[in-house]
Amino acid sequence: MDDLFNNREVALGVWAIGLLAFASSKELVRKSFADVLKSALVPKIILPLLLSFIPTALVVTGLAYFNLWDMTVLKETIYWAIGTALVMFGSVNKVSSVKGLYKQTAKDTLKVVIFLEFFVGFYVFPFWIELLLVPFVTLVILLSVVADYQKGKEHEFTKKFLKGFTAVVGIVILLCALIAFINNPKPLFTYQNLELFLLPIILSFTYTASVYFVALYSKYELVFNRIDHFLKLSNSNKRSIKLTAVRRCGLSVYVAGGG
Repeated sequence: MDDLFNNREVALGVWAIGLLAFASSKELVRKSFADVLKSALVPKIILPLLLSFIPTALVVTGLAYFNLWDMTVLKETIYWAIGTALVMFGSVNKVSSVKGLYKQTAKDTLKVVIFLEFFVGFYVFPFWIELLLVPFVTLVILLSVVADYQKGKEHEFTKKFLKGFTAVVGIVILLCALIAFINNPKPLFTYQNLELFLLPIILSFTYTASVYFVALYSKYELVFNRIDHFLKLSNSNKRSIKLTAVRRCGLSVYVAGGG
């Protein structure tokens, strides 16, 4: 178990199981969760999501064929899929261009996120510290997110305080990781760790193409629905307009979206 999950992951698992058990004991929470799950598990969402992973699956298969991916990085691949990939998929409505999407992916993937996820995640605290740290950091982050949605000058101090506090916590954790690295840098510099560092970068840039085409499909679906429901024309004329729209817009999300 120690080789499979580190202390932070075990602490997350303990809290997740505890919260799940608590939520399961509340009928209202169970019903709300079931309603959310029912809304999410519809063909209109699930089918594009599953199809979007096809290019990534092909890349992983190719990496495995050349012995650049194996079961030792399966856990990290799953983490990427249920974390980074789902967040990227959920932002399809914000896509405006291929260049902008890849620029955003590079910004999110190559900057602090990858560094913190890999470097800080590599150096973890003793289990009892992680057990206390996980809910504390999670609470602070959630409060910060909620505060961002609050409007009014009376909330500005709270927003600044929570953002500053989050930054301080991040810096402290980063400093602890740096101290551990300085004391013992050798474990970080291995082929497997290089593989773990590069894997999410490769997967994210591969998945970016899928996100773009899902966004493109969504834009065309919106345009075609407007043509079907708001234009009082024959079906042949509607098809002609749709074909004209495809020829004119091509693979441009911005144009297809009415930009």
